[in-house]
Amino acid sequence: MIAAPPNVEGLFFRTNVTTFAQQSRKQNNPDLLRRHSTITDALLLVAFLMAVSVPACKHDPIFSPVDPVDTMKMDTMFPVDTSAVCHPDTLYFRKDVLPIFRSSCGMELCHDAGTRSGGIELTSYETIIASGKVDPFDPDGSKIYELMTETDLSEVMPPSPRGPISDNNIEVIRRWIEQGALNLACPDDTTCIIDEPVSFSTDVFPVIDKYCIGCHSGANPWAGLYLRSYAEIKLIADSGHLLGVINHAPGYPRMPKNIDKLSDCIIEKITLWVNDGAPNN
Repeated sequence: MIAAPPNVEGLFFRTNVTTFAQQSRKQNNPDLLRRHSTITDALLLVAFLMAVSVPACKHDPIFSPVDPVDTMKMDTMFPVDTSAVCHPDTLYFRKDVLPIFRSSCGMELCHDAGTRSGGIELTSYETIIASGKVDPFDPDGSKIYELMTETDLSEVMPPSPRGPISDNNIEVIRRWIEQGALNLACPDDTTCIIDEPVSFSTDVFPVIDKYCIGCHSGANPWAGLYLRSYAEIKLIADSGHLLGVINHAPGYPRMPKNIDKLSDCIIEKITLWVNDGAPNN
């Protein structure tokens, strides 16, 4: 609803316009009457603009000012704008970090939403930060990183019979925390380049390591299936099972489990590798 102009301004316009019109008629001056009409229109326009510029109601600011320390905390608690391009020196939570947590920590009967071992869930950015085990910019002060690198087998996470997190994945977690433990996002395929022949060591195994080994290692692998080595991965590649699960083909379980489907570029790489005979290159 548009508020009316203040009474003072309204009185000013009404008084001046009326006086000018009376003088025009009294003098019987056509030019003066035309000027009266023009000035009246202009004054009415100004009155309207002043009216719409007056807010109908007043609200307090949505966000209160915060000091720099609080700003830093807010940056780690809330997602930032999605980048249109993935930068190779930046860790992106959903693309680079979440698959490691989902595969090695947030699986069933551990830190998933249903079990929440120790009262801690590690299945999303919000739950990982809410655990209080991540100290942004300080990997060595972060309990999660400390437990991942623990040398005491009775303390290390994930615990036996789960397999340990690989050195490569631990390094990703360290760098992510070091960069502020932010919830950055970017499209997976912007840094995905396909060079043929596709290499097992540089193209295929890093994907298996990040998305699969956490569940498919240790003394009790999911579905009794190990994916720790080239020989074990080639076995499921030759059977057609690997392409079936990552393509979410009918009749196959959808993998990776409890996370987004692999990007088209990654699936194409693995498909080219399998169709080439799944070499150990």
